[in-house]
Amino acid sequence: MVGNAVPPLLAAKLAQSVADHIYNVDYEGIDPEGEARFGEIFSRYKVKKFNKYKRATLKFADLFCGVGGFTQGLEAAGLECILGVDNDKYAVEAYRNNQKSHKCLNLDLSLEENQNLIAERLKKEKVDLIVGGPPCQGFSIFGKRRFVNTKNHDLKADKRNDLVFAFANIVIKSNANWFIMENVPGIISAHNGSYVEEIRNYFLKNKYKTEIKIINAADYGVPQIRKRFILFGTKTGLIIPFPKPKYFDKPESWQLPYRTVGEVLTDLSK
Repeated sequence: MVGNAVPPLLAAKLAQSVADHIYNVDYEGIDPEGEARFGEIFSRYKVKKFNKYKRATLKFADLFCGVGGFTQGLEAAGLECILGVDNDKYAVEAYRNNQKSHKCLNLDLSLEENQNLIAERLKKEKVDLIVGGPPCQGFSIFGKRRFVNTKNHDLKADKRNDLVFAFANIVIKSNANWFIMENVPGIISAHNGSYVEEIRNYFLKNKYKTEIKIINAADYGVPQIRKRFILFGTKTGLIIPFPKPKYFDKPESWQLPYRTVGEVLTDLSK
């Protein structure tokens, strides 16, 4: 499994769900919990470039990319990565070793000049989608946040939390039509829920409609119980269907059980 916070398989499922909609592929059910609706149904997204699988190639960039979990999954789904960016030099080195088709920059995205630099580059490349997982330690209940009541820890004093807005600034300035941001579920309760509301209002002010959902990576075949906060956004007016679970903790007779580590590792070469 490449990546931890963003398992590639989970990223691939998210990308495939978007691709299915682009090609007007029918999906089962009309469960309000299984899909997010924005405006009217749009039958087809016009893209001229196609990859070797005869599918439309959407360009994307991976911010706060780490070692490349998001990139790995999205490319497996047929999308084309234009750029990766991270502030950790060791993560960037690992990313570069695994991804040879495009560049990965070692930059501090908390700096406005770097945000502008990346945004201008992505705008020039006409990137369709920007994905990223801004540092989540400040929101995690397993980090310093657990000391809010006992040691008067102030979430607002953790500058890592501001990187969510750095991500938003790059999305907006690059004029990308889509974005996917992931984080820990704890972000929803940060500042009594006002933090996520502020983020969504910031995007809405800049003409991006958003939808949030907490998903469990195990529901999509990852051998790990790992819940993640997903924020989808678009300014296209399209429907964004969230992928439906394929594996279950307590499956019915016709459903698949959660995968185990053994199942995943048995097909690896020794």
